Amino acid sequence: MTENQVEDIRLIFKNNYQKKTIQLPGIYSLNRFLKKEYQEFCMIDQIGDVINIMNGIEERFLWENIIKNDLKNKGFLESQIDSITDKIISADNLIRENLISKDELKKNGTYQEMHYFNEWRNQFDDYCIENKLLSRNSFIEFFTEKQREFNIIDNQELLLVGFDDNSLLYKNLINSLKERNELKNYKIQEEKIKKRQKIECENVEDEIKEIIKWIKENSKKKLLIVSPALSRFQIKLQNEIDREIQPNIYKEYDKNNIYNSNLKRPLSNEPIITAAINLLKLNNSHYIKPKLIYESLIFNNWIDSEYYM
Repeated sequence: MTENQVEDIRLIFKNNYQKKTIQLPGIYSLNRFLKKEYQEFCMIDQIGDVINIMNGIEERFLWENIIKNDLKNKGFLESQIDSITDKIISADNLIRENLISKDELKKNGTYQEMHYFNEWRNQFDDYCIENKLLSRNSFIEFFTEKQREFNIIDNQELLLVGFDDNSLLYKNLINSLKERNELKNYKIQEEKIKKRQKIECENVEDEIKEIIKWIKENSKKKLLIVSPALSRFQIKLQNEIDREIQPNIYKEYDKNNIYNSNLKRPLSNEPIITAAINLLKLNNSHYIKPKLIYESLIFNNWIDSEYYM
């Protein structure tokens, strides 16, 4: 259905082929495939007037011009063009995909917005007819009629990917192709959605216990915790997980390797920093004092060469 899906399917086929020399099958988006087949058929048999198929950008420009030329009459602002165009294109696509006739649209023409839409849509269709243009969805409807009449695509094996089964436009196209071709649907195997389990806890302690219990029972699964209550107890939760799930972290803990410090006070006030400064002072004869020598000798909190890295 889209160019993104084309690339996805192409990668799937490429990765599944063990022999790199095997040529990949032709993989196209719907509009590109139908356009290719129609042009190739017209080179052999002329089946009508030459037509031009608009791309999405060309369609939008046409809609914008029609709406812009009618802004003053309808009382809209120029700043509203983008939002109005988006809504018009979306509505037009739904109408064409579900093959809603103009008679059905007229029944709802009593609403002012719907009346404006019908006017703009008639201008769009008239311009396309006059200039032999087709929008993408209009081309699908046009191709379906020509397929039934001339068998443009004949005796081919087609694999359909990601088609909307609820759209009458695509249903009619697929039914017309089935008459002369072999069609199969590509379906991606989806994992079954697992039921959610809801556990209510009276307090944070019980909630932490339930999380620990879940981790123990599902050790190979990933855990995502979404809990406003636990956001204030993150450290406590992590400590409980370490203690219950990976207790070795506490066995390997050595207090002698940890130097505790209050980071709120200046670093120069740390005993080890003061002792180092005193040693530097002793290198200068002006600073040699008995007190400095005495404090340096009794200081025993040095890190020796064995642990220094």
